[in-house]
Amino acid sequence: VDAMMAVAVAYKERSLRAFEAALAAHPEALAADPVVHTHLGALYDALLQANLVKLITPFSRVSLVHLAGLIGLDVNQVEAKCCQMILDKVISAVIDQSDGHLVKLAE
Repeated sequence: VDAMMAVAVAYKERSLRAFEAALAAHPEALAADPVVHTHLGALYDALLQANLVKLITPFSRVSLVHLAGLIGLDVNQVEAKCCQMILDKVISAVIDQSDGHLVKLAE
């Protein structure tokens, strides 16, 4: 119950760090059940996507390194998630590989 409450609070606060802390603090309760583990993966993915959308919104062009620093993740993870969001049409953008920037397209 404590484990699920910690995950719920982290999700409500839209905090990736709190979500990861809840998973680390309760591995036996959260990782043991494959169904719960699968749902937590989807929940983490949705939380990451929501956070990235929030961070990207004010920019027309933003460095992936800067985004990674703001969200506290590795730049490769951020780039992969941004690519997925572009392919899923969550954001209208391209990734400029020459300088590592996400460039939003006019809608």
